[in-house]
Amino acid sequence: SAPLRVPAHAHVANAIGAVAGSVVVRLKAQVTPSEDSFSYIAFVPGQRREFATADEAVAFATAYCVERATASALAAGAAAVRLTTDRRDHSAPIGPGAEEESYLFTDLIVNAAGRPAIALSADLPASSAHRAPHSVL
Repeated sequence: SAPLRVPAHAHVANAIGAVAGSVVVRLKAQVTPSEDSFSYIAFVPGQRREFATADEAVAFATAYCVERATASALAAGAAAVRLTTDRRDHSAPIGPGAEEESYLFTDLIVNAAGRPAIALSADLPASSAHRAPHSVL
């Protein structure tokens, strides 16, 4: 029989593993025509804004979600953030023979993901893991 050896920091091993996984922030937005169909409304987390064109509304919603998702991921501890944006335009056929399409709405999903700073520190050699964040490795 072999002796059981428990590392000194075994009680936090699972917590470090959970933190070292990744940080993921997902924001959703939607752009729709207004009720009178003369403008377009961007619905983003926490606000609603009106624009003259669908392209302006989608550009605003995308920029807003990218900025907020990036800031949230960094605030949650991500050291480097990777962004993905998924845009889905929805329309419906109209007119005789359905040769035209009517714009219904656009769904946007922005994901910001990155490894936590603690995970990146764990990847560094022991001599560089405790350096100040702004030092050059």
